[in-house]
Amino acid sequence: MFKRLGNIARKWRQKAYPPAFRIYDVSADQTSLADVLDALGANATTAMSGVPRDFAIDLSNQLFRVKRNLESMTEQNADSREVRMLQRALKALLKQLSENDVECVDPTGQPFDAGRLDFEMVGDPELREGLAQNTIVYCERPIVLIAGSLAQKGRGIVARPA
Repeated sequence: MFKRLGNIARKWRQKAYPPAFRIYDVSADQTSLADVLDALGANATTAMSGVPRDFAIDLSNQLFRVKRNLESMTEQNADSREVRMLQRALKALLKQLSENDVECVDPTGQPFDAGRLDFEMVGDPELREGLAQNTIVYCERPIVLIAGSLAQKGRGIVARPA
């Protein structure tokens, strides 16, 4: 009887938390991953194709930085053999990410409005001539999408028309 009261009290305490943060007991007969996800209220099809989320985000961030640095190197040494080798290696890594449903998006040059949910503005917008609307002018962290859903918000500098 006391064990049953303990279970009831434990479930009742979870009501104090929002539904996304509640801990539910998964009984022993629910052994498959789909059953566990259904018990937690998650959709089984949102599982990303075997790629750990943190690994995918870190790898996307590092590849984004390498790509940006490589673009600046290309402007200086356009015919260098080493630059061409690095470009091929980077292209192969980005292809591997896309095959695993991980997408790294650079939003530089895209319009920005306050309702945009996939990008965080750093500081106040700069004033720039020649812009028709608020625009992302520099991206320090890319937008990462895993299986089509947002895994990481982008972050950067926004400029507004003067």
